[in-house]
Amino acid sequence: ARSNYDVGRTAAITTIVIHETDGSYISALNWFRNPRSRVSAHYLVQAWGGGITQFVAEGDTAFHARNANP
Repeated sequence: ARSNYDVGRTAAITTIVIHETDGSYISALNWFRNPRSRVSAHYLVQAWGGGITQFVAEGDTAFHARNANP
């Protein structure tokens, strides 16, 4: 959802952040797509089955590590 990320970047990428989500792949998909969650990630990778979903373009700023995003 557009409310879950900022268009563009304010600084160069210097770090890659990897998170592990609790719950199912579907519940994570639904949470990242929910505008009220105010969270996102660039990608969600399914542990079993290899599904990959991109939520945020690489040139935009995801809301998954707010303190790391200047």
